[in-house]
Amino acid sequence: MPTPAVEPPHAPPAEPSHAPPAEPPHAPPEAAPAPAAAPVGALSPAPDPALIEPGREGSLPIIGADGRQAWRVYARPFADTTARPRIAIIVAGLGLRESTSQEAIARLPADVTLSFTPYARNLEDWTARARGAGHEILMQVPMEPVDFPTSDPGPKALMTGLGPNDNRARLEWTLARATGYVGVMTYMGSRYTSNADAVTATAEILKARGLMILDSHTADQSTVAGVAGRLGLPHAVATRFIDATPTRAAVDARLAELERFAQQNGAAIGIAADYPGSIERIAAWAAGLEARGFVLAPVSALADTTTAE
Repeated sequence: MPTPAVEPPHAPPAEPSHAPPAEPPHAPPEAAPAPAAAPVGALSPAPDPALIEPGREGSLPIIGADGRQAWRVYARPFADTTARPRIAIIVAGLGLRESTSQEAIARLPADVTLSFTPYARNLEDWTARARGAGHEILMQVPMEPVDFPTSDPGPKALMTGLGPNDNRARLEWTLARATGYVGVMTYMGSRYTSNADAVTATAEILKARGLMILDSHTADQSTVAGVAGRLGLPHAVATRFIDATPTRAAVDARLAELERFAQQNGAAIGIAADYPGSIERIAAWAAGLEARGFVLAPVSALADTTTAE
């Protein structure tokens, strides 16, 4: 049973009047550098014109007339057919700080999935750069935690106290911040994800737009997997937060736990923040992963598309 069940290690973003907020302890966002020449292994440019429609805040993903869906079209190809246990790693909170965002894009293996905060500036530049380096990407959707407002996920968070139309508008604001992502990742959300009615309304929108969802699993009573299974929404559930304690020894220990979980269950999913130390340890760990009998996989390769009976 996946056991993150804590809010992610990122501090909540402060709410500004108009500009996107910063997320302590990260430094204020900096301008993204100009995209470099596409390396071998780069994913195709996004968006696919057939998979977007205009929205109030920008382009929104849609299912193509031919049935193609963003979660498959924008996925990193994964062709491993062995019985080796699969491990997906997601580095989250990217886009606010140039140094760590660029380090994650450039230093981590392309099979590591990168998740961007909607509060970042120049988000299209960052996501294009990540895809250009071969990384599959997710968009973080801020959601209400149990200790709100002590922990504040930001001004566009989905809230249990809002009506479906208000939450839809907030979700569409987030989805319009960039293109080329396979789906969304819950950010905070321990209260919101425990509310089946709220999650159902969100999941129906995501399914209709051809996306997947990664539940960061900040609450043991999260309803995301159950709702997604019932609706047939592609979904995955995190196994561990890798750097809730952001020390070298703790990160290495959590990565070892992921291996044990994957060995026992066939797959595991770890989430890390954009800490320099976390990026360094993940890169070192991944370098020897195949020799230890595991395969690194993009998160879309671990998505469950089965509709629960």
